Amino acid sequence: MASGMESPRSPISSSKKEGEVWPVWKLVLIALPQLSVQVLWGFIGPHSAPYMQHLGAGAVLATLNNVAGPITGFFTGPIVGATSDSLTSKFGRRRPVILTGLVSLWIAGMLFAGAEHIFPLNQCGAMGPAAVLEGNGANATKATNAPRRLSEAEPDVVPCTALFFAAPMYWVMDVTINILQTPHRALVADLASPDQQVPMQVVFVFMMSIGNFLAFSIMQIYEKPVDHMIELMLGICLLNTVCVAIQFSVARERPLNKAGAPKQSFCSPVSNVAEAVKHSPCLLYQLAGVQCLVWIGNTAWNL
Repeated sequence: MASGMESPRSPISSSKKEGEVWPVWKLVLIALPQLSVQVLWGFIGPHSAPYMQHLGAGAVLATLNNVAGPITGFFTGPIVGATSDSLTSKFGRRRPVILTGLVSLWIAGMLFAGAEHIFPLNQCGAMGPAAVLEGNGANATKATNAPRRLSEAEPDVVPCTALFFAAPMYWVMDVTINILQTPHRALVADLASPDQQVPMQVVFVFMMSIGNFLAFSIMQIYEKPVDHMIELMLGICLLNTVCVAIQFSVARERPLNKAGAPKQSFCSPVSNVAEAVKHSPCLLYQLAGVQCLVWIGNTAWNL
């Protein structure tokens, strides 16, 4: 998210020739991957906790695991944005990062969604994670005597290793999504003219709303989506691949001259953000507070 705030007029960020104005329809196609990324967020947001419970986690742990998104995004965004700003690849600054995020998303996403298929035979009985993670004392005794079943079709025994594999893989997947999405706005900002900057940000909001609608529609394909996570994740990864392919076929970047690349330490992206926030106007803090409240409500609704 941090890269979306980068100044498109900075001397090192311009990827277009001086005086060149890109047609709006091309910029819209370059912004298209934001739609597929939002489909991904809209899908895993409400389904990550039920999927964890499907694998045997207790309700508390399954819900707490959702903090992966904001925590990983807080650190990944600035680091990826700063890395992209100073990248001197011959393919440009944004596209190599986007491609890295896409490939890593395929790996982490399919491993997360396919956890119960990767470890189908390693199962726990009543003393498995479904019991251990439900609590302690009287509650734990009650849980161990009655293994949790989410549906009549689901067996009494749940995959044990699958849960302990999928939970951290969810964090890895959130990192890969942040790597993928961070350069999208920056790429459009690099190529858009000053007069196109605000309209293109509106386009991004529009893309996100369409992505949310598509994510909701995808959830209606199966009566119980958590039983079909690998099929749904495969479709969403394919959608992201198609959108990125369209973006790459349209976008053209000029490589950053190594002499103009800023020298930064590994921790400087986070320290720069902290320094910028410290000297920001009060209005930014008000907007941040509103954004926090919006996401508290959104997360509560998803859960």
